Amino acid sequence: MKIIIVSDIHGSVFYLEQIIKIVEEREIEKIVLLGDYFSYSGERNEKLLSLLNSLEDKIIAICGNSDYGSLAKLLNFELHLYYLLEIEHLHLFLTHGHKNYSQFMDENMILISGHTHTYALDRNYINPGSITYPRGSEEHTYIIYENSKFSLYDIVEKRKIKELVIERK
Repeated sequence: MKIIIVSDIHGSVFYLEQIIKIVEEREIEKIVLLGDYFSYSGERNEKLLSLLNSLEDKIIAICGNSDYGSLAKLLNFELHLYYLLEIEHLHLFLTHGHKNYSQFMDENMILISGHTHTYALDRNYINPGSITYPRGSEEHTYIIYENSKFSLYDIVEKRKIKELVIERK
């Protein structure tokens, strides 16, 4: 299964449209959104809402710290506080990262979160960074998972930055 992992859109129609192009071109089956869909100002963006809702059948969505307002109620899909995803031989714990859910995790899980806008690709912790407001680098990043491999990409430069292969146990 091919999955794209994205976090911290913060109201950017431009970057969300780039992700949708990637989903179509790469034939992505699932879209994991790790929260913070709307802008910090809370402005209503009909185009962003429309784009997000058009993907509802493919989305696993996590609620971010800026997603508690009235705009979130206009989404056609559920915003989970966290989500346990089993794919192939992996157990993924998906969260935005602004709250501690460690009591639900065990040593066999990989934590995947957003929130920091800083990418990380480690055996136990993965963060796709932010497609809109990166921190710690200039790269606007997302991750594609396929066949036990997490690949981190720069959406602007259209290049792979690094990858992590998780060996089967």
